Formats: sequence, structure tokens, C-alpha cells
Amino acid sequence: MTMANNPYSPPRAEVTEHLAAPAGAVLRPRTVVIGLGIITALLIYGAVNISLGMRLQRFNQSPLLVAAALLPLAGLLSQAAAIVFAFRRRNWARITLLVLLALGFLGIAVSLFAFSKIAQAGSFPRYAAVLSGLLLLRTAGVGLLFTPSANAWFRSRTN
Repeated sequence: MTMANNPYSPPRAEVTEHLAAPAGAVLRPRTVVIGLGIITALLIYGAVNISLGMRLQRFNQSPLLVAAALLPLAGLLSQAAAIVFAFRRRNWARITLLVLLALGFLGIAVSLFAFSKIAQAGSFPRYAAVLSGLLLLRTAGVGLLFTPSANAWFRSRTN
């Protein structure tokens, strides 16, 4: 058997990997991936929190309580849609996330005020710390969507 017919000889053709991005493609910046990851994790936390709150609360007492539960649910659904569209490089979606963040600041201010009126002694500082931490995380996630690399990525979208 000659070397040309040897099935165990290495290939003669050049082997290349085709894992590189196509020419002219703009890769998604890490800041966008991390920012949307933070916002998604907080979205999941919010969904679990709302579902646990609905299980603990009996909503057959008042239609007002049902409406109060549906408002955060609508916020979660609009935020989920904005995350999906931001991942698809829609600039309006990250602006929507910024507006929802501003509404979150307002909602947390109202929540802290209301909870301060009904809280037991000692529980308010913990509640305020948790809400403030969640708001800081959400602010960091949305802020990462407005870094220079993220701005360039959202701006370079062509259709």
C-alpha cells in the first residue's frame, strides 16, 4: 500500500473553521448581553414574587385587589416584550425599558411610603433595603444598554 492510498494519512486539504462572523456583521456587545441578562433575572424574580403574592392573597374579596394584581402583571408582560425586542436590536425597546425603570422608581416610592405607614417596627428597613437593591440592579441593567458600545450596536441596525 502506498502513502497516497493510506486511509490513515492526514488530509491534504486545508481545514478551516467557519465560526467567524460574516464580513460586515456587528456582534452584540457584552454590555447588552449582561444588561438584558440582569433585567431578565429581575423579571423572573418579579414573576415569582407576584405569583406567590397571588397565592397568599385571596382575591375574591374585592375587585380592586384583582386590579392591583393585574397592573404589575401587565408591567411584567410589557417588560418581557421589551427585552425580546431589545435583544433583536430594536432601539425603541431599550427606551421602553428606560421608561419602565422610571415608572419603577415611582412605584417603589409609593410602595415605600405605603409600607412605612403599615409596617411593623423593624421590618421597614429590611423592606426598603431589598427594594433599593432591586432598583439598583435594574438601573445597572438598563444603564448597560446605554453604554457607547451598546449605542453603536443599536444605531448600526439596518433594514
